Amino acid sequence: MMNPGTSETAQATLAMYIDVLGRLVTAQPEAVRAAATVVADAVGAGGVVHVHDTGHMIGQELVSRTGGLVAFSRLEYGAHVSSGGIAREGAVSLSPDEVVAATTRLIGWTFDQRTVRVGDALVLSSVSGVSVPVVELAVQARERGIPVVALTSVTFSTQLASKHPSGQRLCDVANVVLDNLAPYGDAAQVLDGFDAKVVPISGVAGAALMWAVVAEATAMLVGRGIAPSVYPSINLPDGPQLVAEVEAQYRSAGR
Repeated sequence: MMNPGTSETAQATLAMYIDVLGRLVTAQPEAVRAAATVVADAVGAGGVVHVHDTGHMIGQELVSRTGGLVAFSRLEYGAHVSSGGIAREGAVSLSPDEVVAATTRLIGWTFDQRTVRVGDALVLSSVSGVSVPVVELAVQARERGIPVVALTSVTFSTQLASKHPSGQRLCDVANVVLDNLAPYGDAAQVLDGFDAKVVPISGVAGAALMWAVVAEATAMLVGRGIAPSVYPSINLPDGPQLVAEVEAQYRSAGR
């Protein structure tokens, strides 16, 4: 029975997400536990869990969130060169090899800043998982002894050619792969009389997977006798004070 005021299309959208979340429960419990172990090991040792998202919700969802671990941090990097005036107008196109070389140097420089260190963990979220930057991030992280948890769509990714010169995708180079079950192209809902599919799977499914990882990792830490710092809601009457206290606890304990 439809809820009052809710259209059949909206109901179908919610039902689609319920179906995906249900399939996540049975599809990869081993992967969730493996990812949770990576997170728990890093947090338990006083490390940071860095989250790098290629442009969707995961980079925002897990960091500084109510019920989330203080040890999660958003990883962003980049370089911008600006030249004004008319002395040299128009961009000069780089060859694919030059793009790869420049990206490799930039990511190497990022790790050289020591923001991401041995003892930390890296969560990389990319639905397709085939771009040069995301694969190179994973490769260089693992070369430096930093475990990588990939949040990606295996179905989508394996039907695409990798842009990385190694020919590898994110799902090929990560320590642990969490499959968000997004279909090829990510969008999944078909509407009558409309050619384009709408509504992506990856965001909702990816967030649910990662919160399952956080819950499992927290349970692991508690089982080890470690009480990790967890954010309360800043919107509670005493929320700002509680947040300040838990952040102070994290700075003192390192986890």
